[in-house]
Amino acid sequence: MNELKNTVALLSQVLYLEDGPKTASVLRKKHLVSGDIFEKEDTSMTILLNCSSSCNPAYPPGDVTITPGNDTFYTKRGGKPLHDITCEADCVPECTYTWYREGYRYWYTAGNSLFATRSYYYSGSSRFQCLASNAIEPYRNYSRLITVKVKDGPDNVTIIPSLPAIENSTFTLTCVASCYHGCQSYSWYHDGRSVNQRTKVLEFHRLSKEDSGRYQCQVTDYFGEKSGYYTMTVQCSPIVVRHSNVAHKEFRVGDLLHLTVTFMANPTAEVLWSFVPWNQNTSLEVQTKQIQTHKESTKLVLILSDTHKFGKYILELKNELGKISKEFNIQGPIVAATKTDPGTLISSRDSDSDGDLSMSPTSWKGKTNALREIEMNTFLLQQDKLHEEVQKLRLEGQRFVIGAKLFSNIHYIVKRLEIDNMGTASFIGITRVICLRSFCLAGKSNKYYAPSIVSIFYSSDNGDMQEGKGYINITCYADCNPECDRYVIYHNGRRYRTKEKRIKKDRTNSGLYKCEALNSLGRSVSNTTNISIHYGPKTTSVLRNYQTISGDIIEKEDPSMAIPLRCWSSCNPSCEVAWYKDGQLESRGNPVIEITRDRRMSGVYHCEASGVEGKVKSTQVNVTIQYPPGDVTITPGDDTFYTKLYGKPLHDITCEADCVPECSYRWYREGYRYTYTTGNSLFATRSYTYRSSSRFQCLASNSIKPNNSYSRWITVKVKDGPDNVTIIPSLPVIDNRSFTLTCTANCYHGCQSYSWYHNWRSMNQRTKVLEFHRLSKEDSGRYRCQVTDYFGTKSGYYTMTAQYKPMITSTKNQTTITAPDLLDLTFSVDSFPSSNVTIFHETKTLTHLPNVTGQRSFNVSIESCLDRGDYRIEAVNDAGSDRFTFIANVKYKPMITSTKNQTTITAPDLLDLTFSVDSFPSSNVTIFHETKTLTHLPHVTGQRSFNVSIESCLDRGDYRIEAVNDAGFDSFIFIANLKCSPIVVRHSNVAHKEFRVGDLLHLTVTFMANPTAEVQWSFVPWNQNTSLEVQTKQIQTHKESTKLVLILSDTKKFGKYILELKNELGKISKEFNIQGPIVAATKTDPGTTVSSRDSDSDGDRSMSPTSWKGKTNALRETEMNTFLLQQDKLHEEVQKLRLEGDVLRLKRNYYVIKLQVLMKEHPDIIDEVFGED
Repeated sequence: MNELKNTVALLSQVLYLEDGPKTASVLRKKHLVSGDIFEKEDTSMTILLNCSSSCNPAYPPGDVTITPGNDTFYTKRGGKPLHDITCEADCVPECTYTWYREGYRYWYTAGNSLFATRSYYYSGSSRFQCLASNAIEPYRNYSRLITVKVKDGPDNVTIIPSLPAIENSTFTLTCVASCYHGCQSYSWYHDGRSVNQRTKVLEFHRLSKEDSGRYQCQVTDYFGEKSGYYTMTVQCSPIVVRHSNVAHKEFRVGDLLHLTVTFMANPTAEVLWSFVPWNQNTSLEVQTKQIQTHKESTKLVLILSDTHKFGKYILELKNELGKISKEFNIQGPIVAATKTDPGTLISSRDSDSDGDLSMSPTSWKGKTNALREIEMNTFLLQQDKLHEEVQKLRLEGQRFVIGAKLFSNIHYIVKRLEIDNMGTASFIGITRVICLRSFCLAGKSNKYYAPSIVSIFYSSDNGDMQEGKGYINITCYADCNPECDRYVIYHNGRRYRTKEKRIKKDRTNSGLYKCEALNSLGRSVSNTTNISIHYGPKTTSVLRNYQTISGDIIEKEDPSMAIPLRCWSSCNPSCEVAWYKDGQLESRGNPVIEITRDRRMSGVYHCEASGVEGKVKSTQVNVTIQYPPGDVTITPGDDTFYTKLYGKPLHDITCEADCVPECSYRWYREGYRYTYTTGNSLFATRSYTYRSSSRFQCLASNSIKPNNSYSRWITVKVKDGPDNVTIIPSLPVIDNRSFTLTCTANCYHGCQSYSWYHNWRSMNQRTKVLEFHRLSKEDSGRYRCQVTDYFGTKSGYYTMTAQYKPMITSTKNQTTITAPDLLDLTFSVDSFPSSNVTIFHETKTLTHLPNVTGQRSFNVSIESCLDRGDYRIEAVNDAGSDRFTFIANVKYKPMITSTKNQTTITAPDLLDLTFSVDSFPSSNVTIFHETKTLTHLPHVTGQRSFNVSIESCLDRGDYRIEAVNDAGFDSFIFIANLKCSPIVVRHSNVAHKEFRVGDLLHLTVTFMANPTAEVQWSFVPWNQNTSLEVQTKQIQTHKESTKLVLILSDTKKFGKYILELKNELGKISKEFNIQGPIVAATKTDPGTTVSSRDSDSDGDRSMSPTSWKGKTNALRETEMNTFLLQQDKLHEEVQKLRLEGDVLRLKRNYYVIKLQVLMKEHPDIIDEVFGED
């Protein structure tokens, strides 16, 4: 309270401001404080007091904080960040704030908000700082620098597909983007057209081929919008898009068949054409040379040379998603079949028409040699048929001989067409001559005419036109009547007066040939034909400006100009030319190569000419393009190099520049105008003698302008050894475990050696890792690792303290104590670090002692025997654990327990008495049956068993176990319930006893039996052998006793009384002989026994062992009558009870019958009342 008063008084004093002292008031929660402030003590809370505005304490700006606390902020261009950026400082009087942009001396804006009045109009990033100031020295304080960057939208806009994209399957495109303040919207476009989808995921429930294309996802956030793209190609099984229409179209032998099919498939379809002839069922494969297949189209091109080509052409398209097939039926009109070839189709066209021998509807011009060869083969088949018809016509007349000769040589026409590329029109013209002049004149008058349709043909004797061995046969033909008498063959101005000319295959015989035919009516000249002899190459050379190059070509670099070189060789036809640079193919086909005057084009060039005689290489030409120094590179590529003092770096520092001719090099040290050294190596001839660092630069120069080029600056520093030598342990440091100390260092050119020291003594270890296979406390201490590299030696240090697990010791490990008392547990713990100790009694935790080292004691209150047993002390630290067990023996009286205290047993058997005695010290045990001692067991602890032989019911009853030791006594009773056959325990003794008529007989028998015995008395008179039943009124039977009471009224009562006891386990009988002295028998009653005693004596009529002496006859008569009356009453009562029992049985039978009726009539009610059971 006094401190609070002093605080209020202090705040109420006049404070010094620059304009002088003023009055002060203390405020609490904006209310003036008057008097004392009373609050209950609570150290977690404070009392906030403020000065009124008339007494503000003055202080300069403190730390200037910027809110939010980021270092980088993002804004739109020409806009503002999403959240305002403000600065604030603790200052009195209130601060003013000014913002500055880095690199500009004038303030950017005023006020604590950076963008309250301005927007950000810069394209790049800027850094800003806030200045807070007031009138109190040091007046001002600056905030940290923050960065403001322009963002134009989300980053990393990407479209992720749920591959694969298969037709008719579900598919999604997911648009992901990094939006600084969250993505606001998504827009989708397909091939530039907007898709009606504004979600992040574009879903395709059933993909189709039309969904293929380029997709754009446009994502918008606070800063703008950006797009990501994805091109999707839907995979689909093949489908035919277009095909040639051959339906209902008739084809003829010799027609050229074009079957074009355009299809779509993704992945690319496998194309397979097959053919089923019209007269077969077997599918044949189409030759691959007749098929032209591209990515999504296929074309089948073949000539229907005979009827075997007609039939069904099948196209099969398949990929991994499926397959389809398309059939094309190619058929022609069948008119008649010849005997020689019944399968041949004869065209229905007129054989005299000009078009009969035409091979296809299309012209031969522009066709490839392979296609022309196919068409020629077709024509030759037709030629053979014509030969047959010519043979027939020869029989009709000699005028057809000329036509037959012409047909026999049509292959010359074929050769000419193949070589000269003659058109279809010329071929048809020649064949028309054959028709008009040879065949069509049959049956007309002979007409004479001048030579016409003069033709010249040639053929090679071995089938080729290559220069070398062999000849070329030239023949001149003409249609003339009369026969032409002179032929002239012209070749390059020379004339040969012959119809046939044989020339050598020599390049000099190449040239233009024509034939002139003459007869008496005139002359005619053939067209010119070119006979070309193929040859070469034999030599080839490189020309520049039409001159053979000898030596090298050296030019200065000028990419706008080129060096043209021509490869010359003598070939017919022209050789194929290939150019090579440095052994690699540069170009093929063009004999001229344009070498750009670029440094990259320098190299060794040659050309190769390929012709009919093989390949020939030219001599090599070395082209060198000269250029000034390019970038000057320093090797190695570091910016900083290290060296020893008065030495050199480990690796040489060299500079190199790309320049032709070779550059010269000079090195310069920064700050010095003279050359430091020459040559491309910096320290080839000098060592570094400076203690501080220096910067060097290399100059490369040659004769080509601009002559010079400088390298970057490099720094050379002096090093005295490795950096950052550190010893790193493999924590934790635990006793008896493996452990390593690893010495790490930054060695600029690799560490050369390691040396280890322990407490300043050298260790026999020279490796980077110091290994301890089994750490011990003695290994603790200070370790030093000395590392040597190219530059010198440095050391690192580490102090190691080995942790070892606790070891618990005590002066004793057991004691004996009598409860109640205190058990003293005194122990010592040796460990590092200190251990946490827990004390247990058996499994119960007694206490927890933290950070234990040295000796400790703990007392345990021993109240009873329950406190005996093991007291376990466990100590644990980071290195391991230890435990110590203290055994407390507590003296206590015995406690006898058993799993059961009674049992049922059937005699004869063994009774197992199993029990446990818990005591200390051990107990002496005695086992009793009722009062009988069965056995004595000394020094018993724990479980024991004792077997008792059970012979009869006499062995039933209590079995008592008593245990005694120094501390006390305990007992336990075990009840044996026996099942046994009957046994007589006691009975009235009538042996050797004489009875007299009138005596009262009492026969009492005590017996044992379980289950309860059935009692039956019987009587055998002394003078009969027949057993008689004893009247029940004379018998009194209880659970384990029976009594027979009767008056021996006459001698008939004398005899053998037999008691039979039986139950389910057995039966026994006991006989009692009742006899008296027999004297004589009267005639009137032969069964009467007369006692030898005087009938008048008082004891003659005694009815029982008790005497009737002293009683009068009248009194005895009265007692007898009373007894008989009691017997009669009992008989009446028994009879009455039997009648009541019969009535009850009748009632029960009635109700049972009624219940059965109800069960049949109402079974559901019965189930509800009595249940299903």
